[in-house]
Formats: sequence, C-alpha cells, structure tokens
Amino acid sequence: MKKINKTILMSLIIIFIFLGLKNYFNLYKKKYPQVENEFLINESIRTLNECFDLENKNKRSIKGSMVLIEYCLKEYGYKKHKKNN
Repeated sequence: MKKINKTILMSLIIIFIFLGLKNYFNLYKKKYPQVENEFLINESIRTLNECFDLENKNKRSIKGSMVLIEYCLKEYGYKKHKKNN
C-alpha cells in the first residue's frame, strides 16, 4: 500500500512540474514579441539618428532640416524598416 501511495505521489509531483514548466514557457512566448518589437524600434531609432546627421544640424536651415527629416522618415521610417524584415 505504501508503494502505491509513493507512486501516486511521485506521479502527481511530476505532472505538476510538467504543467508548471508548460505555463512558464507559454508566458515566455507571450513576452517574446515585445522583445522583438523593442528590437525593431531600437533599430529604427539608430537608423533615423544616422540619417538625421545631428552633428551638422547647426549648418542647416530649419527648412533644410525639415526636408531631411521628411526624407529620412519616408526612406528609413519604422514601417518601412518593419516591411524589409
């Protein structure tokens, strides 16, 4: 009788561990798209910062800066970057 109780107890423990691991991995999968989305946003920010040429911003007029910003957003914007990947 004691062997049967130990077997049932061990089976229940293994089942609970399996269910716990399964739930943990499901939660991790739900969080993963956020990490991928953050990566895309950070990559877009890096690309746009390179395009804006912030080091030479004092040499441009306001109109020239606006034209450059419009060009960068059309050419390297977040949605465009997301489509390429």
